[in-house]
Amino acid sequence: MRHRSLTLIYLIIGLLIVFSMQVAMADDPEWKNKQQALFEKFGLQPGEVVDSSNWNKIDGLVPESVLAWVKKGWVIVNIGEMKFDLDCDDKIYKATGKNAGKYKIDTKGNLITTATGKPPEWIDGMPFPDVDIKKDPQGVSKYMFNRLLFQNRMGQFSWDTQGCWVNMKSYERHVNTIVSRYFFWGRPDGMKENPGNVRYLDSVNVKGPYDMAGINQLTIRKLDGEPDDLYIYLPAIRRVKRMSGANRSDPYMGCDVCIDDIYGFGGQVAEVEWKFIEERVGLMCITDWAAEHTNKMTEQSDGSWVTSSEEKLLKPGYMVEGFKGAAWAPVNAVWVPRTFYVIQGTPKDRYYNYGKFNLWFDKQTYMPNYKVIWDKADEYWKTVLSPSVSMEWADMRGVQHVNTHIGFDERTKHAAYWFHGGTSYGFVMTTTYNSPKNNPLAYSQSNLRLISK
Repeated sequence: MRHRSLTLIYLIIGLLIVFSMQVAMADDPEWKNKQQALFEKFGLQPGEVVDSSNWNKIDGLVPESVLAWVKKGWVIVNIGEMKFDLDCDDKIYKATGKNAGKYKIDTKGNLITTATGKPPEWIDGMPFPDVDIKKDPQGVSKYMFNRLLFQNRMGQFSWDTQGCWVNMKSYERHVNTIVSRYFFWGRPDGMKENPGNVRYLDSVNVKGPYDMAGINQLTIRKLDGEPDDLYIYLPAIRRVKRMSGANRSDPYMGCDVCIDDIYGFGGQVAEVEWKFIEERVGLMCITDWAAEHTNKMTEQSDGSWVTSSEEKLLKPGYMVEGFKGAAWAPVNAVWVPRTFYVIQGTPKDRYYNYGKFNLWFDKQTYMPNYKVIWDKADEYWKTVLSPSVSMEWADMRGVQHVNTHIGFDERTKHAAYWFHGGTSYGFVMTTTYNSPKNNPLAYSQSNLRLISK
């Protein structure tokens, strides 16, 4: 009898453990019904194809620039569906719930601690539990700081990337780089010593081809919200040059996107005037692989996490024999109905290249799927498309990663592809999170010279 009682107790405990794990990774039980309701609302079905003959079916569901691609026959839209709830675990939400009233936005647009009036050295979770992005004058700034913590919750990463130059008809050339970041806020291992009072350290290192290898760029993002310190090492002159933070808006390596286009917006939140435009339903572009799979990361012996090489990159038209559209068009993408926040940013720095830009953020994941950019004369310039990927590690899940960035310049009719997963031209792209080898000492002017050798 005693043995049966113990067995029952152990069974109950086991069920409670399993249940608690399920809660941490819980999907919205209504997510499928909500997705289906959006399909029905707009008369769309998974598997449907939208092209230049029936473009009006998606009128209003994508930015005008993207709709124009479809009208012209450059891009074909394959309507698809998510096979799982694209959400994250609840750990970050629980931590965020404890931050009510702890933080605020100062008159310069920077994040500060309510009690001290100084920028926080450490944040666990997102700073603002309840953001009224529509009515609060500082709502968008608060949202952007929330999004910063949401996307950098692993603390540090090293990200293999490949940029490809593509014209309307063919591939031209490519460059291989490694993007690394050391983020001080929201780290899984707690607060770290931060004598430089920086928010994060960021480097972009060119690995090939040989004529471009060794060009390395370092960004120091400050806690006080002041302009970045930006340095670049040029092997041709064997010197480190200091540059303006506005140079992050220059075309990177002469391509059609800039470093600040990473994740939609990679600049200082405080250096932009923000405006909420609308909440709307639209079509999110995502790879067919990412619509069905999460990238299940593998833990290494040193505690780091590495993304799976099984992730499939977004294929441009030039990779698909017989494709009739533009060479840069995403061929293996599906377009899924989602709810977006559309916000507008206008850089304060007069030397910043963009006049204004609109970001379409997926409401559920904080990920920007579209960035539409105007020049200083308020004329449309280019659009950046950023399909994302859901990640899993330990007992956590979240959309931390972008599979590909596609930037198309309307003036030059030229595009750039930046791949961040899969394999392209023999370059296997993975991302390593939370590696102890990635430490603040590596982000220095002297190290810019060393890593170029």
